[in-house]
Amino acid sequence: MSPRTLLSLVAVVLLGAFAAVYGWKILFSGPRKLPPEKLAQLAVSAPSPEEKVKAAGELVRSSDGAVEHMREVLRQYHRPAASGHNSPTADPAAGSQSPATSSGQQSGAEASEVKAMMITGLAQEWDFDSMPMFLEALDDESYLVRARAHLAVQRLLQVDVGYRPEDPPEIRRPYIQKFREEWQKMGVLIHKFQQRRKSGEQ
Repeated sequence: MSPRTLLSLVAVVLLGAFAAVYGWKILFSGPRKLPPEKLAQLAVSAPSPEEKVKAAGELVRSSDGAVEHMREVLRQYHRPAASGHNSPTADPAAGSQSPATSSGQQSGAEASEVKAMMITGLAQEWDFDSMPMFLEALDDESYLVRARAHLAVQRLLQVDVGYRPEDPPEIRRPYIQKFREEWQKMGVLIHKFQQRRKSGEQ
């Protein structure tokens, strides 16, 4: 066997080994994770309900700066009450936004599931800025959303006022008002805490 033939054979073997190793890595590395901003977009505007729900679930499980994106997704699906309630700590400019002025009102069976996931994810992150939407969700049409909102509000306020998500609206609403009163009491303390945290980060 000539040296040229031997070199060619070695090159072919090395190339085959490289291709096998690289292909094995691709096969078992799994799909690449999408960034939170892309998942948030898909949770709102994916072409199918299944894709919206899948993206929402991945967004909640994401650990890199997902809070703002989860909050924005919830805002897109959120239906504020006609009377409106202002948060003592919310940004007035942010509070003036509505889903109807951004990507349009979200509806359908997947909307309740996505909302419920966002509420759970934000509550796990102790996101007090989302409390106004949590309180509104206590009167949502969906039992699933009401139940998740109840758990979220209880977690953040650390109080139980007797609200039950399965009760009819006329029974639920006085308890929702009690939650709002508790939130107002906590508002000043939260505002001071947020100001101290911002000062410490600067």
